[in-house]
Amino acid sequence: MTSTSTSASSKSSSSRKSGGKPKKGLYANIQAKRRRIAAGSGETMRKPNSKGAPTDESFRKSAKTAKKPKTTRHHRSRRAKARTGRSRSRAR
Repeated sequence: MTSTSTSASSKSSSSRKSGGKPKKGLYANIQAKRRRIAAGSGETMRKPNSKGAPTDESFRKSAKTAKKPKTTRHHRSRRAKARTGRSRSRAR
């Protein structure tokens, strides 16, 4: 019997670094470069459609794998309201 290699196994191994952690995403790399530029590294961002610049397809792929933002509740606890002596729900 002949064995054939599957592309799924090579795909999953290529998306991880040698340490076993997943690679940083496109937006993480862009933000890191912006921080280096702001710190005075002398680097510049690549122009759109230049060689080595992220393509529209790269941005579409990264949007599919983006984490959903965490939702937070913007209200004060009852204990905090009791300390101030006011409630935001009361009419003024």
